[in-house]
Amino acid sequence: MTKWNLHIFNDSLGVFTTKTVQFSEKISTNNYYLNLNNNCRTKHEKVSYSNLKKFITNNQNIQLSKVIYHSFHVYNTKEIDILKKHYNKNSIQFIWIFWGFEYYQLPHKLKGKYLKFSKPFYYRKLISFHYNYFIYFLKNKVKYPFYLGKESFEKYFNEFDIFCSFIKGDYNEVMKHNPNVQYIQLAYLSLNDFPNITLDFNRVKKNIMVGHAGSPILNHYEIILLLKKLKVKNKIIIPLSYGKKAYIRLLKKAIEGLKINNIEFVTDFMRLEDYYNKLDEIGIFILNSKRQEALGNIVFLLWNGTKIFLSDKSSTYKTLKELGYHIYSIENDLNAFTLEPLSEKEKYHNHKLISETLNPKKVEQGWRNILKE
Repeated sequence: MTKWNLHIFNDSLGVFTTKTVQFSEKISTNNYYLNLNNNCRTKHEKVSYSNLKKFITNNQNIQLSKVIYHSFHVYNTKEIDILKKHYNKNSIQFIWIFWGFEYYQLPHKLKGKYLKFSKPFYYRKLISFHYNYFIYFLKNKVKYPFYLGKESFEKYFNEFDIFCSFIKGDYNEVMKHNPNVQYIQLAYLSLNDFPNITLDFNRVKKNIMVGHAGSPILNHYEIILLLKKLKVKNKIIIPLSYGKKAYIRLLKKAIEGLKINNIEFVTDFMRLEDYYNKLDEIGIFILNSKRQEALGNIVFLLWNGTKIFLSDKSSTYKTLKELGYHIYSIENDLNAFTLEPLSEKEKYHNHKLISETLNPKKVEQGWRNILKE
């Protein structure tokens, strides 16, 4: 009897769903793809846009070998029980491909992530989460009220056989109480996804980019205040083309009130090619998030020779530092003397490390490791 892999997403854009289909179909054609978000912006012909109940109704007699969650959220916990009930629970291997938000944006993980300017959005986030969770509880979509939900959610971590992420620090954090869960490094992109940009590590690029989106958890304002205090003359680029509209509006107004003349807000959506060209102008990237964020931007900028400042509280900083990258801490390293581009030697070093990690064959092997029988 044919054994099948079931990929489960809640992907509003469709980017990760499409990449998964591309990788998976090279390795095995025995895949079902279920996106629980029916309003996905970009749809793929191989993907079903429905819910788990309908999937089971239409596929009662198949043998599931692997269930692969592309992000496993607290709202998905009941699905594990349903899958084990309808299929042979002893034959299913559960795999979690970690995205980040599903863990780091839980209420008990948000504390300390929002600085003073963004703090009102922290309280809004808490209210929104608890309201939505309460609605899910009333609709019987989750088993426990949230005061029990944290513990019940973490109990399900042990249901997984494999945990995949690009940053191993995320595995160390999420699975710290479940050491028997296997770790596999996995990426949704490889060097083949990078644009055809001519690398020139002799070129001096002094533009500074702060954040990558209009999200309050990126704590832009405190960085802009610091750069003003340091009397930075470099052009400062702040991408705000997507994110929380209320935050973007308040942030722009507050920064404009500082009367800084060297700031450029990027508020229009850009084609991917144009965005990469914009990134190619950046010599220094500052991401003031206390959690893992913006991995796509970070890996491209490492490859392209950009100096990167991250919060030393983030798993990304800790992991990249351990791996030997030239990465700098916002808390300890960001000052007037360090706001200079990397040396040519440092650029080559970071470029070499990330090129080895995102080598297309190595990335494909990661997918083979989770899909192989």
